[in-house]
Amino acid sequence: TWTVQTDHGFDGLQAVDFISPKWGIAVGYEILFTEDGLNWQNPEWATNIPDDEYFTHVDFVDKETGWLAGSTLRRTEDAGNTWEELGASAYTSDICFIDLSRGWMVDNSGNILFTDDGGKTWTVISDSGAGPERFTKVTFMDEDNGWAMKLFGQVYRTEDGGHSWEFIGQLPGKVPNGITFAN
Repeated sequence: TWTVQTDHGFDGLQAVDFISPKWGIAVGYEILFTEDGLNWQNPEWATNIPDDEYFTHVDFVDKETGWLAGSTLRRTEDAGNTWEELGASAYTSDICFIDLSRGWMVDNSGNILFTDDGGKTWTVISDSGAGPERFTKVTFMDEDNGWAMKLFGQVYRTEDGGHSWEFIGQLPGKVPNGITFAN
């Protein structure tokens, strides 16, 4: 059953990530946090992030460790009390981590990059090229199995950690903003 959340005045909502049924974070032009799944507030640590930063995605692997992606890429290991700016692409459109070390991101050019050190260094593993055929979203279930979406809803699957991609179909109708799998 879905429950409509009241308008919290949240400007520019781009992504929401829950690591439990009640603990979640939402990002966009600002950051909101909930511990009960219903009431959202600006966490104190959000003031540690410059006002001109904008986030399009958030990914936490536990209550302590998470990443914010968008105009910059940031990582926390202390539940958001401090955020380290990581040396990644100038703009990141999506990010997905499966554990504390291994993750994938899509940069502004549509490249899919991989890290095995928590985001400190990144390697391009798939270059989709710029333009309408570029990748925009990525999600992984484990170190091998992942899915990516291109700008107009073309969905691809990998079984080798993102080194090769197989086209599996075109999403019908309006193009969604993201793709994810629970299991």
